[in-house]
Amino acid sequence: MKISLNVYTSLLFISNIFYLLVVNDRIYLISFAALLITSVLFHYTKFEYLLYIDKIATYNIVLQGGIRFLENYSKSLLISISVLLSFFSVVYLYIYGFMCNKFCFDEKYGELYHGLLHFLSCIGHLFIIALIKM
Repeated sequence: MKISLNVYTSLLFISNIFYLLVVNDRIYLISFAALLITSVLFHYTKFEYLLYIDKIATYNIVLQGGIRFLENYSKSLLISISVLLSFFSVVYLYIYGFMCNKFCFDEKYGELYHGLLHFLSCIGHLFIIALIKM
């Protein structure tokens, strides 16, 4: 059985967990641990019910990151712009891609774009963690 690239790109979330240990934000940390587990399990098994659990974990991360961003955006203009660029890139890849059957939803390259989505979201949340730490 061939393991999906997205199993490996899901492991990028370990870096978020590592840095959240330093910041000591338990809710955000547990949220990322849940996302890591659901994402790896879904991309490895492709069980449909895990997709819904993974989506819940994803929405929770968006909520948790959004709250922390709104609480801390004024600490650094450059980091805040980086967070917004990352966020809107992920939204574009996923939402526009869904609407037009492109990017993450492309039959040939969808897995690569979804890996890029994991990377961009990981980086965006690392920037949010940096804002919290400031």
